Amino acid sequence: MKRVTLLAIMVTLLLVASLTVFAAGAQEEEEAPAVSGDWGSIDWQQFKGTRLNVLATAMPVAEIYKEHISQFEALTGIKVNIELLNDGDRRKKQIVDFSSGTGEYDVGNIGHSNREEFAQPGYLEHLEKYLNDSK
Repeated sequence: MKRVTLLAIMVTLLLVASLTVFAAGAQEEEEAPAVSGDWGSIDWQQFKGTRLNVLATAMPVAEIYKEHISQFEALTGIKVNIELLNDGDRRKKQIVDFSSGTGEYDVGNIGHSNREEFAQPGYLEHLEKYLNDSK
């Protein structure tokens, strides 16, 4: 479970970083993709061969994430499968996945308006301990 959580954090951080660069207009189309040395001393290939299943809400930012999946896969060696659903269907599918313990999805977004629905049963975890892990 720790491995999946760490992978989820890595995906989230890389996607947020990519989005930030995209939104700021700092990335030119001709710019080369990031290489592991650009991100500090993290071994980005430590989970090479792993597959992440992502469930997210279909919205414009998710399309931007999709555009950066190939870059993430090249950098990390992790294969990403992403499923985009409308918010209601995404929420229902996550609740079923979390409550049954099947673990079909490794990464997903939670809507701000329904976060308590996921927090109360203990489906969410604080990320500080993973963010402070130098690996």
